[in-house]
Amino acid sequence: MKKVPFFILLLLLTSLGTVNINGQVTIGANQEPHPGALLDLQSSIKGLRLPVVGIYDANVFQLSADGSQAEGMIVYNSYSDMVDGLGAGVYVWDGSKWRFVAVNGGTSNPVNQIVVTSDAENVITGGTVPFHATVYPTSATNRNYSWSVQPNPGSGVVDTTGLFTASIPGKVKVRATAQDGSGVYGEKEILISSAKIMVTSISITATGGAKTLVVGQTLQLSANVQPSNATNKTVTWSIVLGTAATINPTTGLVTGTGSGTVIVQASASDGSGITAIYPIEVSMPTGAGFEQGYNIYCYPKNIGCWMTDNSKLGNPSKTTYKDKGEGERGYYYSWYYASNACPSGYHLPTESEWKSLKTYLDSDKATYAEKDGWFTLSELAGSHNGMRWSDWNFAGYWWSSTSNQYFQYSHTPSVYLVGPRTIATTFYISVRCVKPN
Repeated sequence: MKKVPFFILLLLLTSLGTVNINGQVTIGANQEPHPGALLDLQSSIKGLRLPVVGIYDANVFQLSADGSQAEGMIVYNSYSDMVDGLGAGVYVWDGSKWRFVAVNGGTSNPVNQIVVTSDAENVITGGTVPFHATVYPTSATNRNYSWSVQPNPGSGVVDTTGLFTASIPGKVKVRATAQDGSGVYGEKEILISSAKIMVTSISITATGGAKTLVVGQTLQLSANVQPSNATNKTVTWSIVLGTAATINPTTGLVTGTGSGTVIVQASASDGSGITAIYPIEVSMPTGAGFEQGYNIYCYPKNIGCWMTDNSKLGNPSKTTYKDKGEGERGYYYSWYYASNACPSGYHLPTESEWKSLKTYLDSDKATYAEKDGWFTLSELAGSHNGMRWSDWNFAGYWWSSTSNQYFQYSHTPSVYLVGPRTIATTFYISVRCVKPN
């Protein structure tokens, strides 16, 4: 191969313009070029200076007026704010992008893999998740990387430490890109969900604003849950005090089952611990009925539901009036056994309860149906004073819960339900019981 002095080569290039040289050339030494080199530069004290250009966007070739490209073109980029690049340094055009080769002496061992991991697979809006990147090989000359977010369709931001902050629900990819110009990156997908908004308050309303209920009837309750955009607005219904009603735990429908007051509670199902309560007073329906084998009558509120049959329970002192049928008008009790003669849920009437009943039955408000069961001959069972029977078809006698005290009805034109009166506790008279309504 013919050696060409360097000054002759330069002379040819400058005088002839574009020159086609066929063959191999050595520059800087009087020796044959390397067999595999088209141009062999030899020097121990000088270097090769590449064209210095300002590449503004790594994705644009930019060096030809007609738009043509030259794959393999090598330049030194002097523009530090290069778009999608790594600032100043040596770049090569790979046919689609300027690829970073080296800076300040070059990168001899490029990055070939980045593995991205995260501390969680899911996050709510506004939440944060740390991401981590591992660069391979561990001996890479430049192991620096930058973080970015690829929306899909969720979104968020990631800082320089890899801390991701979620902003829009959906899937996103968090990416770590090598800064050595290799173009290598790793990424990890995370799912963003809407933030859970907890319940802060509950208020309870009832149909028609009602706070009373009659046994056998129903009352629909509703829960107003705030805030209106709470994630989970469902509530669970329960009765936390009282036994006079039942409630559907899902729908809030209350059913009256007995007289008394119940406290209904609505509890938030989102784990917030928020509750609300609603009191309901349950009463027996007004009118005649039949319970536990006895006729009863429920009078207006606070008067009570009274047995209108004489009791045949407990430990009676006598079960038959003289020659009458067994228990024909109930059994007869001394006062000491009277309190055990009431059915479940009922009790021996107090003086106050007797007086309330008496006042009502003696008033113009009481109907015949309400008086029936007290003032008819068939209800007047008489009594036994320990020696003899008396007053069958003439008077009815009923114990009070107070010792020696009784109330009576006598079948005379001027006497109705009267009392309280006293007799010996050893007398045998009838028992009628009451329960609240």
